[in-house]
Amino acid sequence: MNNSDVACKEIKTDRGTVVDIWHLKMPEVASFGFNYDMPVFCSILIKRDDPIDGWKGGNFIATCINMQTDGYGATEEEALHDMNVNVTNLVFKIFEHHKDDIDAAWDNVFNIWRSNPRSSKLWDAYNEMQIEKAKRGEYSLDSFAKTSFKMY
Repeated sequence: MNNSDVACKEIKTDRGTVVDIWHLKMPEVASFGFNYDMPVFCSILIKRDDPIDGWKGGNFIATCINMQTDGYGATEEEALHDMNVNVTNLVFKIFEHHKDDIDAAWDNVFNIWRSNPRSSKLWDAYNEMQIEKAKRGEYSLDSFAKTSFKMY
């Protein structure tokens, strides 16, 4: 169902305008020694309101709210890919650093996931975008599968 007659509300953050939300799934990667099934990560995609010409970071910011990690790009896809790489590297580094104490690795992940003023604002924008997409008929479990970005 698509309710194209429902007005699209503009959602702003201090970094720009929210253009989409994404769900990321990081699979077990036995070849890297990562044998854990991580919870689904949620992210927000922002288009900068003040693009900087020539800035290598580009005009899009993808932020994994859970891991509080950004990705940047000239296109939405580049920003999402950059975020994917950054989140994957961070998770692998945490578990590698704590390879002798896996509980400490999970505690580290939980501490990153804890709410703070920045993440609370991003969660608010994420939730508002979820509602906006639902009002337009663009959010369902089927669309969740289509919009998820599988991490590697």
